[in-house]
Amino acid sequence: MNLWHRINPITKRGINCIIEIPSGSTKKYELDKFSGKFILSRATFPILKYNYGFIPRTLAEDNDPLDVLVLGKKRSRGSIVECKVIALLKMQDEKSWDNKILAVPINDMDLDYIKNVKDVPKSVLIDIKGFFRHYKDKYNKKTKVFKWLPCSKALLEIRKSMNNYGKLKNVL
Repeated sequence: MNLWHRINPITKRGINCIIEIPSGSTKKYELDKFSGKFILSRATFPILKYNYGFIPRTLAEDNDPLDVLVLGKKRSRGSIVECKVIALLKMQDEKSWDNKILAVPINDMDLDYIKNVKDVPKSVLIDIKGFFRHYKDKYNKKTKVFKWLPCSKALLEIRKSMNNYGKLKNVL
């Protein structure tokens, strides 16, 4: 089953997130958009402290599903996590926008206090920005990390990416 195509992005309480890289991993996996399988991209990926994945049925400006970071406990690759949207990190990766959605699992009582980006510990926001500022240094690729934007901007980015996916789906 191809999780990108088969899972609804929107739930009654938030969004569905598909985990590609569990927190603490040093292996970068990406979803193959055609087969739906997770493919090892590189094994020298810096350690990511947060779950990383995508929102299904979205297509971001970089022609990949819209990226999402999910705070909280470690999740398994391929797991579907229902989350609430918290913020948007504006960034560029090489030549295109490569924005990231920040989300928290709806059923994680330890993170229930996080309602918006102001509730996220500053150290976490700084750590995430630092990670994306330097995660491609060893490949001599540059990224530009801008700022955190509120949930309302993140929701607009998700809607835009869902619309882009809808246009793509009409072509497939």
